[in-house]
Amino acid sequence: MEKAAEQIYPVVEFQLRKKSTCFCKRVEALVIPRISGAWGNRYETKLPWKSNQFEGPLSADELNRAEEHLVREVQMQHFRKEINMLNRKETLKNSKLYSLRPYLDDQGILRINSRFNESKFHSNEKNPIIIPKESKFAVLIVKEKHLRLLHGGVTLTLSQIRRKYWIPQAIQLIRKIINKCLACKKYSVKSAYPDSCPVIESRNHHPLLSLVLTSRALFTSN
Repeated sequence: MEKAAEQIYPVVEFQLRKKSTCFCKRVEALVIPRISGAWGNRYETKLPWKSNQFEGPLSADELNRAEEHLVREVQMQHFRKEINMLNRKETLKNSKLYSLRPYLDDQGILRINSRFNESKFHSNEKNPIIIPKESKFAVLIVKEKHLRLLHGGVTLTLSQIRRKYWIPQAIQLIRKIINKCLACKKYSVKSAYPDSCPVIESRNHHPLLSLVLTSRALFTSN
């Protein structure tokens, strides 16, 4: 029993390390910015002399508000001109977002105006949040969805992102990130085939020629 346990322990340890590595990558992708932003919001909203206000785990509402704050900051960095024009109720004719018909919701977040407003889908699916492709936040979103889907492909990752976010030219970004994923490279590598050996001299002749020579030898022998 002890020998069997010694043989099994390295395998179990490797699987645990592998799972912990995947979990750390998921945490690094999008959870860390949300958590840090949530703690920052709690520090700003709570009174500093009440130490008990900083105790306890973060709530889902705090994490969502932290994510909304990150989205507004990213949009303001890349779409400041469009946001100011929408606040002045001007049209975005000369903007690259004109075809998306963007608008600002009650939280000041830039969303697309789709044709599914009367559908029963979730509000995030009907009007996804616009995230610029050049931002680090877009890269974190793609990595988080890719790892959450157990290294899903381009189509599966895109379908999950579109349920909440709209990243222009997202397919190119997803393909670029998946091509750099080491786990996907490991399981998508094609096996190498050895070079075929050259044909021997006796098999270089035409098969019909050998048949004719064999039949002629049979008839001549009789």
